[in-house]
Amino acid sequence: MWQNLAGNMALLIKEYQKLLDLNEEKRRILVRVDMKALEELLSREESILNAIHKAENSRREMLQEMASSNADIRPDMRMVELLHKCHNPEKRDQLHKLHIMLDKIVKDVQAATDNNAIIIKAALNAVNFRLNQLGGTSADGGYGRGGKEHITHEKNFDFQA
Repeated sequence: MWQNLAGNMALLIKEYQKLLDLNEEKRRILVRVDMKALEELLSREESILNAIHKAENSRREMLQEMASSNADIRPDMRMVELLHKCHNPEKRDQLHKLHIMLDKIVKDVQAATDNNAIIIKAALNAVNFRLNQLGGTSADGGYGRGGKEHITHEKNFDFQA
């Protein structure tokens, strides 16, 4: 049972590493604003996320089986607590190392995702600014009546035919 859990954790690490690499590629694509490449990347990202979800469900099932066969184990135990229940020192050491690796890579993926979110937000702000310029919309530096921004619209285009 412990070996299956170690194999599952190794699979999760492998999939999260793929996701981390994909996030680095996504950052480069976002900087280039290559929408076609981004669309293709998102389909690959979905595939990796599905594999992670499947492995995570498998891990939960393993913990449920372990809990049903051992009264000292609960399915909602943290890995640190679960390691104390492993009586084989080699397996316990292996699981501990895998846990540390998995924890680190999950944090790295989260940081890369957060960085990409900043790039996406900046790009959307730039697009919004440019659209407002084209449409002649601007917000004044102060607030209007009732504490709301005062927005003016210029008429840049005459659509009368």
